[in-house]
Amino acid sequence: MAAPEAYSRSALSRASLWQPIKRTWAWLAPYGAKALPLRTYFALALIVFTLHLPGEFSIPATDRDESRYAEATKQMLLSGDFLDIRFGDQPRYVQPAAIYWLQALTTAPFGGPRAGIWAYRLPSILSALASVLLLAWFGTRIASPAAGVAAGLLLAMSLLFTAEAHIAKIDATLLLSILAAQASLYLSIESKGETRPRFVGWPLVFWLALGAGVLLKGPIILAVCGLTLLVYAWWNREPGAALRVRPLLGLPVLALLVLPWLVAITLKTHGEFLNVAIGQSIGGKLAGTSDRHAGPPGYHTILFILTFFPAIAVAGLGGLHAWMHRGERLVRFLIAWILPTWLMFEIVPTKLPHYVLPVFPALALLVALGLKDSAALLRPVWARWVHRGAGLLFLIGIAVLFALPFVAAQNLGTPIGVPTFVAAAGILAVALGGISLWVRPSGERLLPLLAGMFLVYFSMFELVIPSLDPLWASARIARRLDALSGCERIEVATAGFAEPSNLFHFGPETFLGTGATAAGYIAGHTSCGVAIVESSQRQSFDAAAAAKGLTFSSFGTVAGFNYVKGRRIHLEILLPAGSSLHT
Repeated sequence: MAAPEAYSRSALSRASLWQPIKRTWAWLAPYGAKALPLRTYFALALIVFTLHLPGEFSIPATDRDESRYAEATKQMLLSGDFLDIRFGDQPRYVQPAAIYWLQALTTAPFGGPRAGIWAYRLPSILSALASVLLLAWFGTRIASPAAGVAAGLLLAMSLLFTAEAHIAKIDATLLLSILAAQASLYLSIESKGETRPRFVGWPLVFWLALGAGVLLKGPIILAVCGLTLLVYAWWNREPGAALRVRPLLGLPVLALLVLPWLVAITLKTHGEFLNVAIGQSIGGKLAGTSDRHAGPPGYHTILFILTFFPAIAVAGLGGLHAWMHRGERLVRFLIAWILPTWLMFEIVPTKLPHYVLPVFPALALLVALGLKDSAALLRPVWARWVHRGAGLLFLIGIAVLFALPFVAAQNLGTPIGVPTFVAAAGILAVALGGISLWVRPSGERLLPLLAGMFLVYFSMFELVIPSLDPLWASARIARRLDALSGCERIEVATAGFAEPSNLFHFGPETFLGTGATAAGYIAGHTSCGVAIVESSQRQSFDAAAAAKGLTFSSFGTVAGFNYVKGRRIHLEILLPAGSSLHT
C-alpha cells in the first residue's frame, strides 16, 4: 500500500500563477488525511455534472443502441410487462432487464413513456457520478487522498467515460457495478492476511455487486472479476485467495438476486431468452462479428489514444509505475484487473470502443500513482522515452479532436459557426493544459487540464453536436409530424430508413420496410397513415402505390446523414389522398 504523499510536493514552478492552483489542490486532497473530507465529494460531484450535463437535454435520441434501450423501456412502461422486454414487435433478449427497470425509475417522475430522452439517460449520468466518487474513495483508502482525487478526475475527464455518461444504455451502470465488485474484492482478499476475513461486509458487497452486474449484462462482470481473481491469486501464489470472498455465503446471495428473474424469464419465454442471450448474442460475439462490429487485434489499443484522452498524456507514467512496482500487491491487483480483460476483448472478434471501459478505473489509479512518483519513474533514459511516446500520442489526439468539428461541418454541409470555433478554442486550452501536465507531471496540473475539458465538453455536447441537423433526421421529421392533427395516432411507415430512433420518435407500431412494403402498409392505413420514403426507395414505392391505386401529396422533405451507415439520405414525407391528417 502506497504511503500518503502530497502531490503538491512534486516539482512545480514557484510562479505565483500556480499558487491558487496548488491551494485548490490541497483543499481537494488534503495532505496526510486518512479520508477525503465531505467537501471533496461535493466538489467532485459538481465537476462530474459540469463535465457531463452539457448535451444531456439538447442531443436527440441517437442510433442505434440508445434508441433501442429507450424505446424498449418506453414499451415496457406502456405494456406493464416488466419481464418480457420488447422493441417494436420483436423480443429484446440480448441482455437481462435491470437497465430497463432503472430507466423506468428515472422516467417515472417525468411522464414515464412520455418523458424526453434525457430522462432515460439519468441512470448513465448518475452511475458516472457514483463511479467517480467511489473511485476517489477507493484510491484514498488504498493509497492517498491525492491518488484518489487524481484517479477520480482522470476517469471523469476521459472521452469514452464521458460519452457513455451521455447515452441511455447499459455501459455506465455496468462500470459502476464492476468498480464496486473489484474494490470490494481487493478489500476482501487484502484483509490483514486472514484466510477468511471476520468482517463479512466487503465479501457481501462483492457478491451484491456481482448480482447487480449479472442483472445488467449477464456474465460480463463474472468474466472481468473472475479473470482478475484468477491472475492475482496465481501471481501471488495464493490459491486460497478466493476463500476470502466467502463463497459459501456469497453464492446463495448471488442466486437470491439472479435466480428469481432468471427462472421467471425462462418460464415465460420457454427458454428462448437463454437461447438468444447466451447462444446468439454472447456466442455470436465470441464466434464471429456480431452486427458486423468487427475489428482486428489491436483495435482497442489503437483507439486508446482517444478513449482515454486526455489522460493519454501521462498514461506512460501509469505503465512505468506498473512495471517498476510490479512486486507490490496493489499494483499486481491493478495489472490483474487490466491485462486479462483487455486481452480478452482484443481477442474476441466482435469489437466496439466501449468494451474496455471496465478497466478504466484501474488505469486511472495506475496513472494517479505514476503522477505521485513521476520524478523517480523518469530517472532512467528509457523511461523518459516512454513518457515522450505518451506525449506524442496526446498530440495526435489533440490533432484529431481539433479537426473533428470542422470535418463534421464540412461533410454534413452545415455552416462553420461560433460553436465550432469555441470547440477549437477548448481543444487548444486542453493542449496547453496537457503539455503542462506532461512537462511537469503532478496532481495540481490536472486542474488546468480539467478547465480545458470543461470548455471542450460544453462546446461539443451542448453547441456543436446538437447543431448538426443532418444527424437528427428522425427528430426533425417528428417535429413536422407534431404539426399534423385529425388523428389520435399517426401510423408511420418508413422506406429505406429503418433506424431505431424512428420507433422512439414515431411510436412502437412504426413500420420499417422497403418502398414496396411501405406502400402496402399505407394502403391499409390511408386515413391516418404517413409514408417517409428515402430517395433510393422512391421508385419502388411509387410503383407499388400505383398498383394499389394510391396517390400521395408531399408534406415536405428532409435531407440528412445516416451516421450509422455513413451515407447521405433524402427523405420525403408523403400523405395519401383522402387522409384525415391536416395542419
